[in-house]
Amino acid sequence: MATGQVTVLGGGLAGAEAAYQAARRGASVRLYEMRPEAGTAMHEGSLLAELTGSACFGPEQPDRATGLLIHELRRLGSVILQAADATAIIRDAVLCVDRRAFAEHVTQVIEEHPGIELVRAEAAPTPAETPVVVATGPMTTPLAARAIFKFTGHEFGFYYGACEPLLAADSLNESRIWSQARFDEGEPIYRNCAMDEEQLGRFLAILAEHGNGLPEGVRAADVFHEYRPLEVAAADGEKPLNASRLSAGGFTEPATGRQPAAVCQLCPDDAARTVWRAVNMHTGLPPSQQRRLIGEVAGLEGAEFLRHGRLHRAVCLNAPLVLGPTYELAQRRGVFIAGALTGVVGYTAAAASGWLAGVNAARRLEAAEPVALPETSLCGAMAQAMIGANGARSRPFAVNFGMLPADEAGVEGTKDQRRLAKAERALASLAQFCEDNALGPAGPGTTES
Repeated sequence: MATGQVTVLGGGLAGAEAAYQAARRGASVRLYEMRPEAGTAMHEGSLLAELTGSACFGPEQPDRATGLLIHELRRLGSVILQAADATAIIRDAVLCVDRRAFAEHVTQVIEEHPGIELVRAEAAPTPAETPVVVATGPMTTPLAARAIFKFTGHEFGFYYGACEPLLAADSLNESRIWSQARFDEGEPIYRNCAMDEEQLGRFLAILAEHGNGLPEGVRAADVFHEYRPLEVAAADGEKPLNASRLSAGGFTEPATGRQPAAVCQLCPDDAARTVWRAVNMHTGLPPSQQRRLIGEVAGLEGAEFLRHGRLHRAVCLNAPLVLGPTYELAQRRGVFIAGALTGVVGYTAAAASGWLAGVNAARRLEAAEPVALPETSLCGAMAQAMIGANGARSRPFAVNFGMLPADEAGVEGTKDQRRLAKAERALASLAQFCEDNALGPAGPGTTES
């Protein structure tokens, strides 16, 4: 067991995960929330692990990349997945949580852990202070940025992304909203709101008024694809919105008995269904224009916005230049980087990086070398992909099944069967690795707190 102190900078998903894992291994952890008094462009409350984008962790099936990461993190005893499982409001197809209840769960675990001191302030560690985990996230403040620059000697890269609006349930016109799975395949997950041809035309005209809506000097290429605002997607003309994120394929509007021109879907954001998220409606338009835009969707004409969509600038490091697969800085022994700063995107990816950074920080206290997870696991393959880019990369990247090595046995069958075989191999190799290195729980379903 580790003895001594680990410093963790950042109270987001990666920071909370790192603090928890280091404390589980006997380290005394000081976790700095790293949120300035004035707040940030994305954070609204005082809770740790606040979900600033959607409240969905993604598909839960192990033959999908996010699903496999979810299963691996459960096997590793991730505090983030424990919180997600405890506060889930949609399961099986996708894992969606009650946004506030999730953050409250993580905050309570951290505050009540005897090995963790939570400091609700910023801090700038000196280069001599180790072990330290830096997980200050996409909203890294100038104070943290200066400290990281001292550690790495490298500048940040920047990218942009947007989040979706949140709407009050009691402001929606329920008579125009219906539940139906696309092509009636399985149980409905989301609720549907239609646009006819005229409404879609006005919707697109509002977007066209603003071009791509990006600040001066920002290119569409600077926006991460999965977080692209509607206005950027419409302006680049790559694919019509009603043939992509607003596709009505497979839906029949009850009011007309026909397939509408476009569909906006709603996902619950809390267990009581008092808040709904407009799925795939990422936007950074001014609030007044967002209200005009959403008002063209049947059922949302009088929608009350509890949170408007927002465009934000995020930072990440040139991971191939500065990091190893253990998340330790190549230039600074005992300093680990986790979360969005590494370039990984998504809640599960951030938690996975925080898990290993926290474990390895504790190992440094034990005078043990940091470890890298096996490449046959997606957590390990993600770390290898992070540092394996040709040349420098200060761009985010999404985890995918293609990162896993090919099966040497040459498993045959359908694509889904091959993916399931890789998933089984990933979970088995991760369990064996953890057992060999005394790193965590032996199997899935762990609910240790």
